[in-house]
Parts: sequence; C-alpha cells; structure tokens
Amino acid sequence: MAKKTAALPEGYLARGVPGDYDGSYELPDVKHEKFAQLVASGATYASAIKRAHPNGDKLATPIQSGKRIADKEQVKRRIRWLREERGRTFASEEGIFEGFIAATERTMEAIAELVELCRLEGLAREATAARGALGSLAGRTFTHRDNMTKADQQGRFETPKAKASLKEVLG
Repeated sequence: MAKKTAALPEGYLARGVPGDYDGSYELPDVKHEKFAQLVASGATYASAIKRAHPNGDKLATPIQSGKRIADKEQVKRRIRWLREERGRTFASEEGIFEGFIAATERTMEAIAELVELCRLEGLAREATAARGALGSLAGRTFTHRDNMTKADQQGRFETPKAKASLKEVLG
C-alpha cells in the first residue's frame, strides 16, 4: 500500500517552503534544518542524519536516509546558503583571524566525530588514522595559535597583502 502524501500548493518545494526559497531562513521541518546545519558544518550525511533524527542511532540505513534528505531541493538550498554564509563570515574584514580559528576548531570537531563514527562501526584502523590526523592538526594549530594571536594583536593581519592572501586561501 503506497503512502499517501498531501498535495503541496503550486509553487512550493515542501510544506512551508516556497519555490523561490533561497535558503536564508530556517526550514520548517526541524530534522531537515538540523541536518542542513550539520552538513554545512562538515558532517557526513550519515553522521548528520544520526544526529538530526530523533531515533538516528537506530536507523537501519543512515547513508541512504541522509542521501535522501540531502537530495531534497529545499535542503540543498539551505546547505548552500549556510556554507556561503560561513564563507562570508570567515573572510570578513574584521574577522579573518577569528574565522580561521573557528574553521580549524570545526575541522577538529569533524575529525573527532569521524573517529567516534569509525569506532562505533568497528573500523579500528580507520579510527586510529583519523585520530592521528586529529592529533597532528591539533598540535600544529595550537603550537602556532599564540604566535598568530600576537601577530593579529600587533596588526600584522591588517595589511592589504595579508588580507588578500588570507581571503584567497580561506574564501
């Protein structure tokens, strides 16, 4: 027996989401919104669905479930907008250094999440490799963080050449 779905008004992508939706406001479906935010922050589809869905840890097919949600047009648009917004914030004139540190911390969180996911899935070798990558990134980042903070406080990131270089790398 096929599942009946309510017909959407003409011109709508989903319930409460008009066809011209640009992704700039939250999706009405809480699971889809949380999923989009997680994916935009760097989570995999499987990881995002496990965290966004109330029974995510019990899903039989998290990879397929995540892909199915990611393929919805309104979710694609929301993810794209969130990523672009993070890029704008990251490369803003006032917050280049802060954006760099925030992006590094998000990367480390994503790797830590990957380590945990590998561990949960019984992938010991992959978990060890991911843990090594996390340790290496953390070590390099925190070793140089004080020097970067001092350089930022001294205004070294304020020169047009430094800003252009950082924007090119980060933007």
